[in-house]
Amino acid sequence: MKRCAGVVLLVTAATASAAPPDGDHAPPASRLAPPPAVSTPAEPQLLPPSAVAPQAPAPPATEGSSPFAQFALGTLGGFAGVWLGGLAGYHLECASGCGGEFGGLGGLLVGAALGLPTGATIGVAIAGRERDYEASMTLTFIGSALASIGGWYAAVELENSVFGATVVMGASAALGGTLMHRLSRSRKRPASAIRLVPLGGNATGLSIVGSMW
Repeated sequence: MKRCAGVVLLVTAATASAAPPDGDHAPPASRLAPPPAVSTPAEPQLLPPSAVAPQAPAPPATEGSSPFAQFALGTLGGFAGVWLGGLAGYHLECASGCGGEFGGLGGLLVGAALGLPTGATIGVAIAGRERDYEASMTLTFIGSALASIGGWYAAVELENSVFGATVVMGASAALGGTLMHRLSRSRKRPASAIRLVPLGGNATGLSIVGSMW
């Protein structure tokens, strides 16, 4: 009996020493942290061709031509046109000989009258060149020619100063040319292109891409 009681005491003591204290209970399985989720690699996203294709850089902003520069260069062109046109007309008329007291005067006046609007138109057009806009050279010449008529009348009052009269005529022609050039400005249209288009079989046709008018 003593041996049995001793064994029972030993087993009881061993069980009591192996049991955890009241404050150190193991947490239930429901409170344990869940296992880390396995991340799957994201599928590659397909982009549209417009997002992948290289984009053309935007054209830089261009400033319009200055009407003051057109007037100044047109005046210079008209001034030069009077002298060069008059000299050319005089030599053309006197190529076969200048007879009489006023020989060569008619050629000089005709050459100067043609050279004035021509030189003014060239000066206005050069100063008014733009990348995105264009103007009518015919209307510019007509404006210069009509305004040069008033310049001739104004130059009569400056008969004592040939240089001053020439400047007045050049300025008048340049003013008319500049006004007509500014009024006839319009945006440039895309150039038309002709392409071959298959029509089926061995037949092909022509396709016009762009604007013709």
